[in-house]
Amino acid sequence: METENDENPPKSTPETKPDVPQSHPSAKMRVFKDILFLLFLAFPMILYKILQLVINRRHHGGFFCDDPTLQFPYKESTISETTVVLQTLLVPIFSIILVEYYHNKGNDASCDKTTKKVNVTNLLYTRIAHYIFGYIACCSFMWLPKYFDGNLRPHFLDVCRPVMPDGSDCSDTRNHGKFILDYECGNPDFFISIYRTFPSGHSSQAFFGATYLVMYFQRKLKNERFRIGIQFLLLLYAYAVSISRIYDWHHHGKDVVVGAAIGVFCAMVTCIVVENSFKKKTEETKTQS
Repeated sequence: METENDENPPKSTPETKPDVPQSHPSAKMRVFKDILFLLFLAFPMILYKILQLVINRRHHGGFFCDDPTLQFPYKESTISETTVVLQTLLVPIFSIILVEYYHNKGNDASCDKTTKKVNVTNLLYTRIAHYIFGYIACCSFMWLPKYFDGNLRPHFLDVCRPVMPDGSDCSDTRNHGKFILDYECGNPDFFISIYRTFPSGHSSQAFFGATYLVMYFQRKLKNERFRIGIQFLLLLYAYAVSISRIYDWHHHGKDVVVGAAIGVFCAMVTCIVVENSFKKKTEETKTQS
């Protein structure tokens, strides 16, 4: 009679592999949806550029030859458009990366390094994506009125040198006191932007970036004096950019005021959207734990 051994052989257990975060297909879909949403927000801006290049050259506003607000000489911008775009894009994005890195450096001590890195990456992506969404929306709000408004810049007469159908120009006293709508620019090197002064793009972009960072730092920076100092410098920068547009005779006062208002409005809406989205994520994390 066969006898069984008292000691049963140990059961083979499958090897347990450490959990490694995998790339979710939804991440690629999220990026794809964000790009589509970005194009949707940029549609008015793209439409303006197309109209400006294709059919917008003859769409211009009227003027009075003796209007003193249009008789300023042309001068180069103190702060170029490229400089403002780079500053309002790169500085806030770099600030977000820097602040979020140090803010989350000591948090989530219970998480392993890989999981913590993934969480911080998702957080940075969300914040930067929201900022870019708001920036593009601000540009669309700013550029769309330029096509429909047709207000003239302060250096319009100097750059355009308008010529009427009868061959006369603004030096002819017969044209003084008349509202002139039928004319052509006598200067072959004129640029279309002389018809597009309202609102100020420099002001809207500068105040968008400054207002967003002011509200962002209010939530993130703990040192009160340091935070207020940074916020003051940001608003001072936006104010200096706006004033330079009047000083350089590229915009009227109302252009700068409305441009700044558009920037502040878009930044506040963006911050509210970001804040609400992170509140929801925080609540979901608490309920899961």
